Amino acid sequence: VLNVTEIVKGKLPNLDVDGFTYSSIDIQGTFQGEKLIINKVQMDGDTLDVLGQGMLDFRKDTVSAELLASPFKTVDTLVKNIPGINYLMGGSLVAIPVSVKGKQNDPKVRIMSASSVGSSLLSLGERVIKSPLKLIETVTPDKRGAEEE
Repeated sequence: VLNVTEIVKGKLPNLDVDGFTYSSIDIQGTFQGEKLIINKVQMDGDTLDVLGQGMLDFRKDTVSAELLASPFKTVDTLVKNIPGINYLMGGSLVAIPVSVKGKQNDPKVRIMSASSVGSSLLSLGERVIKSPLKLIETVTPDKRGAEEE
């Protein structure tokens, strides 16, 4: 588990050696010529959750993506399980906006300023957060229709 102290000290795991474990990855996109336009990528990792969108250009062998990364899984698990705090924090303590650009075998990753995060990325995050509510609204019977009968 990624520890906040390790991050502060700069002791991050070596992904080339250790790899990166995850529970699930959901990618939604379309092919346009030699490009894969990723409308949504959502990953539930053991130490990191990622939500984002971007593009892979197979002809140029490049990637361009904007991601929201939530690296504090242990703290987020606590936040998600405390009802009042969960509501206030939106289920996550920290989401770091990250830009990934460059060659697919050696992309440059940089932390973005909050003001440079695109509205489409923010709305993607909003849809993911609201989706359980939409599911509940869909499953819950319409009381008005029941009263009219």
